Amino acid sequence: MPRSSRIAGLCTALLLLCIVGACSLDSAEEIPTVETPEAQSTIELTWPVYQGLDMVGFERARSRALDALLVQCMSRFGLDYPAPAYRADDSRDNRWDHHAYRRFGVDSMDEASNFGYINPSTVYFEEQKKQFDESVQFTPSHDLVMWGSEGKSTSDVDPNALGDDPESFNGVAIPEGGCIAQAYVELEGDDTPASMSMFSGDPDIIQGITLSASARFEEDDRVDEVNADWADCMSGKGYEYESWDDPLGTFTRENGAPTRKEIETATADVECKHEINLVGRLYAIEAGYQIKLIEERSIEIEEVRNWMDSAVRRYEDVAAG
Repeated sequence: MPRSSRIAGLCTALLLLCIVGACSLDSAEEIPTVETPEAQSTIELTWPVYQGLDMVGFERARSRALDALLVQCMSRFGLDYPAPAYRADDSRDNRWDHHAYRRFGVDSMDEASNFGYINPSTVYFEEQKKQFDESVQFTPSHDLVMWGSEGKSTSDVDPNALGDDPESFNGVAIPEGGCIAQAYVELEGDDTPASMSMFSGDPDIIQGITLSASARFEEDDRVDEVNADWADCMSGKGYEYESWDDPLGTFTRENGAPTRKEIETATADVECKHEINLVGRLYAIEAGYQIKLIEERSIEIEEVRNWMDSAVRRYEDVAAG
């Protein structure tokens, strides 16, 4: 896949990020040099913008708090809501929650030999959601209270519970936007930085730096050098590609399962990535762009780090009831 095609999807995001102040690099000469690590997988590394941030702990604490609030809200209307515990399951594979999981495609031989290019976390969550949906019988009443009454037909809702007021259920006023909207408002907190607000409409600072650095990374000539080495390795194994992301989405699957051809290609892909240290080399390039952007917004990032620590404590209190 030509480099121009690879970066096409990032162009709009980069423009928006520059408008909101997430990027301001002027030239390649300004980019710090990062020592190239030896790494077989991205989960062995921590991207600079995530240094000191426990994103896994943060996201799981927020999921638990959100579910607790939804359970409380739905119960006020006499409706059961069994929280989908899989969203915050501590027993699941932590590699899936790593901030850079599969940043450069499949890099685990175990995953490649079992799933090809299929993301196993997607398989897991789809199966968990299916089991959850099958075990819980949501009614039109659940839908009304969870998401709010605006624009919804109430013809299938229990008329005894609805009464004469479509804005209430079982005599209790439905929050604007339903229980889900109310839960997010309660999770927000008065101390939330504007750059991390769920309601600001702007990309948060962590995402902003990540996407901006990624877009600039894609334009770096050193990336082409790494891709050329990977392509040479793949050619030696009988596969003709130009860059590591070329094989993605190119395979026809049998009932959703990877074919033998996909498995063989993915395992060759991982072998070549490991052989040329693709992950370590690409990380060093992208990390340099992140470091430069971090230097320019260090005060805001420190604010976010401090806020996340306090937010996790608040989420834990909410989940504990």
